[in-house]
Amino acid sequence: MTRHETGSYGEQIVKTLTAGKFGKIGRDSDIVLADGTQIEVKTARKGKDGKYRARLYKPGSQDHRKSDYVVFVLLDDRIYFYVIPTDDIRDHVQLTITSHPSVYNGKYAQYRQESLACLAH
Repeated sequence: MTRHETGSYGEQIVKTLTAGKFGKIGRDSDIVLADGTQIEVKTARKGKDGKYRARLYKPGSQDHRKSDYVVFVLLDDRIYFYVIPTDDIRDHVQLTITSHPSVYNGKYAQYRQESLACLAH
């Protein structure tokens, strides 16, 4: 799976799991829920170093700062979700999960979710 395919796959997963709340494809974010919540989806597979990384900001290309939430989708033995309020990572350029999501206890661990039900307002 190419990087582009990985990203598209993660977006499709989030769209499917927010069915009923899904509004449209966003202009400034990947998904806009029916209530107007803007979601930026970032998807990662484990890298050769065992870490999961996603670029959040790249001038002229990617900008998570216009969304309300970043949903970080990790693809491994199963699918893992980190639902992070954009205000908590506004100044970040990259997200990195440094170990397997089932045992990760770093600064983003508090955002790990079993489902995307938390996006329902």
